[in-house]
Amino acid sequence: MPQKAAELRIDRLDVDSLPKVDVIFSALPSEVAARVEPEMARRGHMVVSNSSNMRLDPDVPLLIPEVNPDDLSLVKEQRARRGWSGFVIKKPNCSTTILDLPLKPILDEFGISRIHVATMQAVTGAGYAGVPSVAIIDNLIPYIKGEEEKIVNETRKIFRKRDRDLRDHDPRPRARRTYRGGLRGHCEGFRRGGRGRAHGEVQRRPPGARPPHGASPARDTDKGPG
Repeated sequence: MPQKAAELRIDRLDVDSLPKVDVIFSALPSEVAARVEPEMARRGHMVVSNSSNMRLDPDVPLLIPEVNPDDLSLVKEQRARRGWSGFVIKKPNCSTTILDLPLKPILDEFGISRIHVATMQAVTGAGYAGVPSVAIIDNLIPYIKGEEEKIVNETRKIFRKRDRDLRDHDPRPRARRTYRGGLRGHCEGFRRGGRGRAHGEVQRRPPGARPPHGASPARDTDKGPG
């Protein structure tokens, strides 16, 4: 354990004893967060949370700043509806985030009618009580219970919007999530359907993304039908 971590003190969570700070960052287990985070917001705290509870509540921003910053406007509705002086903002599941970042410029430029995505996730994402190392050697865990629904429902919430004709824009995502024999890092491959074709265009990195160290910006040299 790093020395700076070894010297940190861990206290029992007590909402009554929380100091008044600008922002509380929460990464609590969802069953604990469901009880504690609303009470924090009721008492005036601004809570930014990684926990999965409340992500799909219609008045809770599910925020990727580079993708849907306008959803912060839901805070006003949340406060009015729930009678809170604080608020709760949620971040999406890890695989939702890394999928939706590159989808945003594609959606803006060409539109999206459907998405098929497969993830290859590091086993460390399963947590301390996750996949035993002996079970993943030369193996792949082909299904992660409850995780495919997260990437589908969260992506739909992040990208759904109302156009002038009041018709829902829904990218209709489909997902397959797996664990691979890696210690860290998630990989994803997706296929998008839509009205436009992107062949011959410079590949655009999502806002804030950087190419791998030593790599040059990629260009699409495929001259086929796309």
